[in-house]
Amino acid sequence: ISVGKNKLKYGEVFIETIYKDNYKGTTPFDGISVIINLIKKHSNEELFTKSYYDWTGTTSLGAYFVSATSSHYDWATKLLKKFLFIINL
Repeated sequence: ISVGKNKLKYGEVFIETIYKDNYKGTTPFDGISVIINLIKKHSNEELFTKSYYDWTGTTSLGAYFVSATSSHYDWATKLLKKFLFIINL
């Protein structure tokens, strides 16, 4: 179901429907696969059109994916480097 195209409200898709127990016991690599598969399910229009989905406000779904993937990885890498520098490794 395309929530944006069908003008559905995001509240109509309950989080339990998405998660349940599907991801218990998964590894970080499994998590990466899940995110990549979520991204692949969307068209470029859905990913990069600002406000395509009402719940994204004035931004795009793609911006949320960037924030949750590459930007998060970059932040974590910098944090780890800083930590290693502090403890002199």
